[in-house]
Amino acid sequence: MHLDGEMRRPWLASREVSLRLKGVIGLGALAKAAGLDQRIDGKAQIGADITGPAAAPRIAARRPDPRATPRRGHGSGRHHRG
Repeated sequence: MHLDGEMRRPWLASREVSLRLKGVIGLGALAKAAGLDQRIDGKAQIGADITGPAAAPRIAARRPDPRATPRRGHGSGRHHRG
């Protein structure tokens, strides 16, 4: 993960943040955390912008890279539709 940005007026209670987070996440770990029993390979780029008052920042996800496509592996035999 890479975090870049700044804090404006850090010495005041009205301080603001302007941060950009980007990185790569393994889809297999994400699928496991979500409780899926199918093996999923690959990685996805993720990103978020964190802006506004430090006490209540706004977080906005950025569109993932369309070239990051998951590859399905061999599952446990059970199929999920949805």
